[in-house]
Amino acid sequence: MDVVERLYTEWAWRTKSGVPNIKNPDDKAILDDILAEMDAPLINEAIDFPKSLEEAFNGNIPAVKGRYEAPNGSGEMSITDDDDLKGWKYLFNNNAGNNTVGPGELAMFWLYNYQKNPVKTAANHNDADPDLTIGNIKTEVKAYKKHTGKIGLGKFGDQKTNLRALTIIFGIQALRSVLNLQEGKKIVRPTSFTDKELIQAFEYFFELKNTPGLLQAASTFELIRAVKEKVDFIDSLLQSPSEPRQAASLLMGRLAKEKFKVKPGDKNYIASVLESGSIYFFLIDFKKFKELDLLDKVTVSAGELKVDYMSIFGKSESPAD
Repeated sequence: MDVVERLYTEWAWRTKSGVPNIKNPDDKAILDDILAEMDAPLINEAIDFPKSLEEAFNGNIPAVKGRYEAPNGSGEMSITDDDDLKGWKYLFNNNAGNNTVGPGELAMFWLYNYQKNPVKTAANHNDADPDLTIGNIKTEVKAYKKHTGKIGLGKFGDQKTNLRALTIIFGIQALRSVLNLQEGKKIVRPTSFTDKELIQAFEYFFELKNTPGLLQAASTFELIRAVKEKVDFIDSLLQSPSEPRQAASLLMGRLAKEKFKVKPGDKNYIASVLESGSIYFFLIDFKKFKELDLLDKVTVSAGELKVDYMSIFGKSESPAD
């Protein structure tokens, strides 16, 4: 099987339908995730946005009547002018035939560049950058069904260090069950678990870590030494958490943070755009992954990560806060 066949097979396996469509935003996002995992360039031609607008509007690009500012912290912006909303919906639904441009990108470009006092906005054709730069603010544009709820970020099989940590934590739990002769005890996989299961696994981890004299025996017993090395690895990775729930939250934060590192990056934005003309700007702040309890905000199932943007990044604040 050549690389193209392997790529298509993996893409088809991850999509809901099993028959991927590049025009489907969800399917395209999955393809982007796969290519990012492979450290390969995304399929993203250098689109001439002004030319695309001319084609979309038959050579007569309408002026934007409203005033739309660059984002300054998390919050919602709405298109209220009827003519602006008409143009937005038109561009949102057809993108002037450019299948490599996601819904909302061309509409956002038009909205900011063609108002009376433009906010200079550029399309980024470097695959490592978010879709648009609005003023001097880098913004990844996503067309989700709504601004709230958990949003899929794709698989996390490329996160070797975090997967190793999860394997160790659930491995310690499984070892404890075997040693205690707990028959029929469910074996939890590191790619599909609940927050309660992760907390429980960390409870076993802390029991082991805090058992007097057990880990000191590492100098004598090879098995104990191997276990101690794993405990030290987890402690170092999570910077010595004090209790199970904190440790579980920190590990989930690491999983989510790795996804947001790819795009849009720390202190950049994700713009959730709706056909209705509602745009919610999420300021991505990596500090939140340590400061917040993430166990009801980040979930893992069947190897896929889902994150509640609104609960983590939705509070109104400026980048300086």
